[in-house]
Amino acid sequence: KQSKEELFKYLKNIPRSVAGVTILKGVEADVMDIHSGLLDIDETESDKFDWVIAAYHKISDYDEKILSYKVLTNMFERIIENPSVNTIAHMERYACGFDIQKIISLMKENGKVVEIGVQSFLKDDTAFENKQIKNLVFACKDLASPICVVSNAHIAEQINGIRSVESFLNEIQYPEKLIINSSEELLNDYLEKFKQLKK
Repeated sequence: KQSKEELFKYLKNIPRSVAGVTILKGVEADVMDIHSGLLDIDETESDKFDWVIAAYHKISDYDEKILSYKVLTNMFERIIENPSVNTIAHMERYACGFDIQKIISLMKENGKVVEIGVQSFLKDDTAFENKQIKNLVFACKDLASPICVVSNAHIAEQINGIRSVESFLNEIQYPEKLIINSSEELLNDYLEKFKQLKK
């Protein structure tokens, strides 16, 4: 496992573009405390990145036992208060659920983007995550809240899975202007506005 120091050292060597493709430097930061939403990187460290994702991954069996609708809703509220966070990942993974309308509204108000992950979307229609990811999409559409669609690909062959999400978004007529990574122009516009919000 790499240390933070090694990660930050490698960041300096990442080019800004490759073959005409702009490279954004990002990090998926772990939520270390489900009550405070504390991440494993601080604000100074997060400033080294163009894109900061906050995600709760199971820390302990104890956390899993106390996770509830109320606790999860509160955790997301605390994460949203973090000025460095662009988006929250894996929001669809928790069977206890959370106050979707409240959290999506807060994300919109605070310039956060809802991440729509392909891997959960592709699961069987009876799977909780599949239903929850669609609930997130519909809530974002109803509230006109921006989203970003990500492949969560760990290997190159998984990237094309994003096509199925694209088909679903077209089917429900999700506004393209609210999909911030549907064009470089929209993404750059979002990033510029996010910088202003942080000031």
